[in-house]
Amino acid sequence: MKFTGQVLPTAKKVTYRIHFKRIVNRRLIMGLADGEVLVDGRLIYTASDLKVGLFQDTSAF
Repeated sequence: MKFTGQVLPTAKKVTYRIHFKRIVNRRLIMGLADGEVLVDGRLIYTASDLKVGLFQDTSAF
């Protein structure tokens, strides 16, 4: 993870980008990805090798 800034109340737009590298389709569907956060078009956070569960129905949460 790399942090080069912060999200302030004055920010007009926050953008999250996920770059999926792989989808593991087993009992639990899991995505492996790299991610970025931009504030007003400026890159402030990067993260690599993220793991996230992928769901179609969130009503059971």
